[in-house]
Amino acid sequence: MVAVFGNPPGYYSQSFLESRNRLFVQEYNLRVQQPLTYNPNLYEMRIDYQPDTNYGYDLNYQLYNYFIYFQLQYNQKLTSFIPRI
Repeated sequence: MVAVFGNPPGYYSQSFLESRNRLFVQEYNLRVQQPLTYNPNLYEMRIDYQPDTNYGYDLNYQLYNYFIYFQLQYNQKLTSFIPRI
């Protein structure tokens, strides 16, 4: 595993990553459905992330880091958690 952004692999547990990703995906998908409110160039398409599917550590780690990058790069806040690296 190679660190994509932020903390190295193994820093967070898979259950931590899954719980954050569920929240991030839920809010992201709500914004996809509201193109008049949220920039459709940022929120282009729905993310199909099923909470009952085990995607494994690597995918959850990469998705989590993507959401941190996305929030910092585009000044977005998907949850009450402050995104930081």
